[in-house]
Amino acid sequence: MTIRVLMRRVALLGAVAGVLWLAVVGILWKGTHDIAPSIHVRWKPRTTVAGREDAERTLGLARAEFLGEHTWAYDLLDSTSENIERIVKHRLVEDTQDLDRQRFVLGPNTQLGTTRRWIGDRLPILRSRSLVENVSRIAGALVALGLLGLWTSRRGPKASAR
Repeated sequence: MTIRVLMRRVALLGAVAGVLWLAVVGILWKGTHDIAPSIHVRWKPRTTVAGREDAERTLGLARAEFLGEHTWAYDLLDSTSENIERIVKHRLVEDTQDLDRQRFVLGPNTQLGTTRRWIGDRLPILRSRSLVENVSRIAGALVALGLLGLWTSRRGPKASAR
């Protein structure tokens, strides 16, 4: 196998991997995105800023807005019963609004927030938006470099023959 053939295969593999990542993320986003519901959480009085921020990340709470005392408004990225139960039973949470605390579902009068969410917000491996964005950038670069590598490997013998 020549270096040129190896280079074309690596370029093709990179381009295919990049296209697959972008296609899967794009299809998942398009097929599953909606607007997150808005909820209120009152944190226990002795909750530290670091403790609250850590809980916000792990519980899928976005767009924090301070309302007063210990109460914050959030857009809820993961509204599954399991996550609502985690919120209601969290050691730092004193009370919630817009959540049914017995059935662990959204309350009947829950309003929509402003944050767009998708299935990735409910999957631990995709929950980090910055990770998804950075991997998507890398995938785009792989596609571009792969196509460039394929193009230059095809032009190689002709250019050297001149």
